[in-house]
Amino acid sequence: GVTSSQDLPPEVLLLAHMKSHMREELARIPNYTCLETIARFRKEPDPRSKTPEPLTPLDAIRLEIVYTDRKEWFGSPGSRNLNVADPVAFIGSGMIGNGAFALTLHNIFEVASFTHRGEEDLDGRKAVKYDFRLPRMLGGLEISIPGGVGTVGQEGSIWVDPQSLDLLHMEAHVVEIPPFLPLAESSMRVNYARMRIGAAGVLLAQQADERLLETGGIENYNRLEFTHCHAFSTETSLSFNVDPTPAEPRAIANAAPDGLPALLLVTVQLA
Repeated sequence: GVTSSQDLPPEVLLLAHMKSHMREELARIPNYTCLETIARFRKEPDPRSKTPEPLTPLDAIRLEIVYTDRKEWFGSPGSRNLNVADPVAFIGSGMIGNGAFALTLHNIFEVASFTHRGEEDLDGRKAVKYDFRLPRMLGGLEISIPGGVGTVGQEGSIWVDPQSLDLLHMEAHVVEIPPFLPLAESSMRVNYARMRIGAAGVLLAQQADERLLETGGIENYNRLEFTHCHAFSTETSLSFNVDPTPAEPRAIANAAPDGLPALLLVTVQLA
C-alpha cells in the first residue's frame, strides 16, 4: 500500500525535515570562510609518577578555513589562496585534523543511520536528540598516528532545535578501530550557532573539542574556535598560450560580520 506523510511517526517526519534543512545549510557553507584557532594540549605518561599527569599546553595555531567541493581547505590567516587540504602542513608535531568545520557533518547527513532518543534540555533550550552511526566502510575517518594509519567508523549523537530545525550540538567517538592501529579512543564535540554575516543568517560551527588517546597512554587534546567569518568568492580569468591553472578561491573582506562573538580574545599592540 501507499504510506502518506501523515502516517509516519512524528520523530521520523522531524528527522526528514531536519536532514533536508541541514543539507540546504551545508550547501551554503562554501560561501563563507572563517578563522580557525586551535589551542593544542598534550599529555605523555610518566611511569615514575603515581598520579595522572595533567594536560600541558603545546601551542596555538591559527588557520583560515573554507569548505568546498566536499573538502576543507586551509591557508595562513589573511591568505587569499586557501589550497592546502591537509592542515598537518602547518605544524611540526602534535595532533591536528580536519572535519570539525563541515566535513564530518556532511558525512553524517549523507550516509549515517539515525535513532530517535527523545527530547532533552540543552543549555536551557529544548532539543531533540538523535543517535547516529557512520560505518567505516561508508564514511570512514582516517587517523594517522605514530605506529599506524587506519580508517575508523564513528558513532555519536546530535541535538536539534525542533522549531528552527537547526543543529545545536554534535558529539562523536570512533568505533571499528583496526587491530593494527595503536589507538585507544578518539572523540569530537562541536557547538553550532547561527551567525549574521552581512544580510544573511548562517549556521556555522562555533567551537569544537577533539581528543585522541593512543594505546601507549599519550593523549592529545585540541580546542577549536571558529571566528571572524566572512563572505567568500572566487575569481576567474581567461588566458591564451599558457598552461591552464584553475583559479583558487579567494576571500573578500568587504562582508565582515555585523557583530563579534562573545568571549572573543583579541590581541592588540599599542603604536
